[in-house]
Amino acid sequence: MNATGENMNLPAGEPRAGHRPARDTLDDEVLALIRPAAPDGGAELRPDTPLFSSGLLDSLALEEIHAAIEERWAPIPPTELTRANLDTPAAIAAMVTRITREETSMTVMRQLVSEAGRLVDDLVMDDIERAAGLLFESWRTGGTILSCGNGGSASTASHFAADLAKLTIVPGLPRIRTLCLNDNASAFSAWTNDEGFATVYEEQARPWLDSASVLVLFSVHGGARGGEVSANLPAVARLAKERGAAVIAVTGFDGGAAGDLADAHINIPHHTEPVATPLVESLHVLVHHALCVGVRSLILEKAA
Repeated sequence: MNATGENMNLPAGEPRAGHRPARDTLDDEVLALIRPAAPDGGAELRPDTPLFSSGLLDSLALEEIHAAIEERWAPIPPTELTRANLDTPAAIAAMVTRITREETSMTVMRQLVSEAGRLVDDLVMDDIERAAGLLFESWRTGGTILSCGNGGSASTASHFAADLAKLTIVPGLPRIRTLCLNDNASAFSAWTNDEGFATVYEEQARPWLDSASVLVLFSVHGGARGGEVSANLPAVARLAKERGAAVIAVTGFDGGAAGDLADAHINIPHHTEPVATPLVESLHVLVHHALCVGVRSLILEKAA
């Protein structure tokens, strides 16, 4: 093996079939990224030079290159972390093209599905169990469980209330009292028109919230901490806290204001659009189903 790492017995890694070749400028950027880790400053590196299969670079250099790619361009989905995709500068450039979504419409879909699997594996079950416990205690003490959200999260809040009412039924035992605050279009529009959007959930929740109640907020961003976006969520959460009710926040990104106010916070920590919002909303449905089956299991276990 010479200083360039050439090894004619090992094939150079290539971009996956069906993808466009990386642009010349991107090839140059990738080479510039790799050269500091290569012997002699990588002066002899070419786009097709084997990096790791040849032994030119070691595992420590791989970690450094991996981190540099994510810092400079985008997070690398687990499906892209194959030896072939990292073994030559050309293959790395092709991967960068894919993860920055400059290639085909299929790339975003692949990224969404790939990231969904990783995030499901990383879900913090302690948070889900804590939330299910709060819901069970509300049922046990005769409280009311309120849910709400905005946009796509409003449909999740409505779906959650429907499933919580139906999927938790145990014959011979009281049913869960649950209500979705964004289901009443007349009340929603009336409060928006008369008092402003920030009041729509707080005002509807006032007759229901007490120390036996639980408020469940679904929100991709959790509401802006400065109140610029989704101000209705922290407003109703603060009322719940004043009344002694528990607050469960099911969020994405960094959790926002809703996460800050929650007694149980279930977060999907994804930040990269265009997949983050649909990905977070999709996994929120999984979380709400987990909560419903968890509450029913607790009723069967503890109420028997």
